[in-house]
Amino acid sequence: MNMDLRTKLQELPAPEPPTELRERIRASRAAGERVVLPIDTPRWWRLTIPKAAAAAIVLLTLTWAASQWFSSRDRDIPTGASFFAG
Repeated sequence: MNMDLRTKLQELPAPEPPTELRERIRASRAAGERVVLPIDTPRWWRLTIPKAAAAAIVLLTLTWAASQWFSSRDRDIPTGASFFAG
């Protein structure tokens, strides 16, 4: 359906711009003015928030893994009483 809608929209005729708009564009070009059209750039938060979330997940995972590793190391070390008890 999306492809059908896209092709239907592309087939629609584009309206002609008003004549005064064309004259204003021609006059500004003749005067040497530059027209900079906006481009679709992603906002900073669209990139920053996912990166921050990914970094937080990695940090939490590493912290959890380190705590598991250190707690298992403590269990493997015998205490003095268990060492001498045999």
